[in-house]
Amino acid sequence: MNSNITFQQIEAFLAVARYKSITRACEALFISQPALSKILKRFEENIGVTLFERTNHGAFLTAVGKLLYSSLEPLYNSLDSTLSSVQHMVGPEDRFLHIALPSMFDICEDFEPLRALIRQFKQTYPEIRVIKTIMELNRLQNMLSVGFVNLVIAPEYSLSPELDANYQFTRLNELKQYVTMADDHPLAGISPDEFHRLNDQHFLAVPYQGSLYSKDLLNRVCHQNGIEPGSMECPPNVPTLLHGLEMEKYVTVFWKTTAENGKLVYIPLPRVEPPLRAVIAWSPDRLTRAASLFLDML
Repeated sequence: MNSNITFQQIEAFLAVARYKSITRACEALFISQPALSKILKRFEENIGVTLFERTNHGAFLTAVGKLLYSSLEPLYNSLDSTLSSVQHMVGPEDRFLHIALPSMFDICEDFEPLRALIRQFKQTYPEIRVIKTIMELNRLQNMLSVGFVNLVIAPEYSLSPELDANYQFTRLNELKQYVTMADDHPLAGISPDEFHRLNDQHFLAVPYQGSLYSKDLLNRVCHQNGIEPGSMECPPNVPTLLHGLEMEKYVTVFWKTTAENGKLVYIPLPRVEPPLRAVIAWSPDRLTRAASLFLDML
């Protein structure tokens, strides 16, 4: 990485990208406009590309800027959440509940029962601080293994079946799977009876444990539904996968999201064996009272 790039520059870039406005980003960061413009200029110089198109209506990401944002935004959120977690972990363990969650937790429809459970837990136990750390799917198992979190909520496939016997799981609701693509993809209007038309299409594999595992999983589900992918790539994270779908070139098998600005279509898969389920996992040896209370609410 360019050693001249600073955390402040990344934070400024993400803020302007998020708000699409220099003025609003300044307000959010409590910084003057000249100072923010100077930081952005240095960031673009360090990267070596133009990241924003500045117009009278705001600041908008270039194609390269969008790609950089899709990678940096989840990394920044994870780091920010982790730092916040460390700051609040001083004191009795029963005062906090630390949960690791997948990056799509807040916008996947089938995770709503668990989102509701967390809201209920906060209302029932207001004295317990709930800390949520958002992670990419292929990093969730490590969070559990190192003991940094009390609980992990994840798709079952994202956790290795060879996990140590010291960990326990509870299987939860099914995460329904859909053939997913941009709404203006040439095949966006097909039905499950026409899945053979997806043969030889370019597919993206959702990153679970590793690229080989992810591709094997996608291949299996596709074959169960009569689809023979032409090629298959495994992006490093879910935001990069979504960006690839929006380019109209790729297809994937994914969960249905509630993103308001989504430009994707979801075609239900008639067969997924075994079903993809959400699970909650923990180590009995490190189970705190707060975590036990949460599991009791299941």
